Amino acid sequence: MGRNKYPEITEQRILDSAYKLFLEKGWGNTTIQDIIDDLGDLTRGAFYHHFKSKEDIIDAVTTRMFYNENPFEKVESNQSLNAFDKLKNIMNTLLNNKISLQLLKQIDPSVRESPQIIAKQLHECKTVVAPLIESLLVKGLEDGSIVVERPGQVAEVISYLMVLWVSPQFQNNDETVFVNVIETFADVLNRIGVPVVDQELKELSLQVYREIHT
Repeated sequence: MGRNKYPEITEQRILDSAYKLFLEKGWGNTTIQDIIDDLGDLTRGAFYHHFKSKEDIIDAVTTRMFYNENPFEKVESNQSLNAFDKLKNIMNTLLNNKISLQLLKQIDPSVRESPQIIAKQLHECKTVVAPLIESLLVKGLEDGSIVVERPGQVAEVISYLMVLWVSPQFQNNDETVFVNVIETFADVLNRIGVPVVDQELKELSLQVYREIHT
């Protein structure tokens, strides 16, 4: 294959194929060769020019899913909700993402907890998720629906806990432990002035946990 004049198109084709195969076969049963074979006109060398490993593919697929279904953007235009309700709506939307849940169920724990993926998520918590939450907190201070000090730091705490601790994908198979995690998360948010985790969200989180771990 000659030099690709449109590398971004090839990258998107790889991600499209990977996403389709992950849904059909699962993360663990999909190989890099499967993706190459599915595309039909891509060499192994060309693949590795864009992605160095399967973990890179998984990370890119999940990142694209977030941006394509960004709940922060979707709720922004809803003028009937104040900032507090928007933040609660976002958490609810993330837990109700059925495609994301289907993919999470198929990921082997060793992949979900790989240092490479966790490091990337840590970076995105600080550079992507926390600024989005901070923007909502600031708007909540303006509309009176949220009362917090140091919204930037509160936003970081929420993003780190939500993505890397509370997320059902990182919890083990001990449901009692997970329930305690959710209760503690709710207590922390209550104490810092963002009591968005009510009984409905607790029950939804437990439902998602059970779907992933059963």
